[in-house]
Amino acid sequence: MPRKTIKVGEVLRQVNQTLRVTPDSPEWKHRREGLRSLLEHILHDTGNYEGFGFLDAEHLPEGFTPGIRRIETATGEEVSAHRSFEITSAGVPNDVINLFPDETRRVYYANPRTRV
Repeated sequence: MPRKTIKVGEVLRQVNQTLRVTPDSPEWKHRREGLRSLLEHILHDTGNYEGFGFLDAEHLPEGFTPGIRRIETATGEEVSAHRSFEITSAGVPNDVINLFPDETRRVYYANPRTRV
């Protein structure tokens, strides 16, 4: 008899892997958008959603477009991008520009009790 249930953690693992390793083509970007939307619905509907993070170049295969690119600049510089202020190890505010070249490059997080 076929199963009628699926493990949310397994769906999470498979979608996260697909969001990370699929090519940069427009076709695959469109597919990643659909997968992330579906996964968000599943995680929210089951009470397992714990947020997401953008994948930077360090967490993607070489040459793939990252989900976020961070550029440190001199404080006060005029730039058109998402900005945030962080505190450096010396306790000094540091102006950071966050660029989002491919917002489908994400990793999703679920409740730690979600089984794979």
